[in-house]
Amino acid sequence: MKEWVLSVCFVIAATGLYSFLCPDKRYEKVLNLVVAAVFLLCLISPVLKLMGEDFSLDLSGLDGSAVTETENLEQQKQEQLLNEVTAKTEVLVGEKLAAAGINPLQVRIDIDIEGEELTVEHCTVVLASEDTGQSGSVTDIIRSELQITPDIKVVAS
Repeated sequence: MKEWVLSVCFVIAATGLYSFLCPDKRYEKVLNLVVAAVFLLCLISPVLKLMGEDFSLDLSGLDGSAVTETENLEQQKQEQLLNEVTAKTEVLVGEKLAAAGINPLQVRIDIDIEGEELTVEHCTVVLASEDTGQSGSVTDIIRSELQITPDIKVVAS
């Protein structure tokens, strides 16, 4: 409460001084509007705090921390995109193999982002022990149907 009273007093003092600092009378209307908005925000800030809305005129984000947050958001967005692409590619590989009569138990794909390009690094297909003889077909299907040439490993469970 003490901070609020001090901020209201500061705004009132600033309101009295701004008319002396105004370089030209034609800017007076704009300054009145700005001062009135700040004064109104200062007056209603305790009410907003009681309602759960924490309002503050905090300018600490201007020191570059906002840029770091933006970079973090961009990195999170890239990770989400990579996870989606990986999941959809794994499903696609499973569907292509199932269409050829091969039913993999699991498909794992490692995709890497290099600059603006996505690169499929590794593809691991887990087959049932009775389907191990189809490992050559798995490699051919992945390379021909999907036109990717990763390091393909076929594992029997």
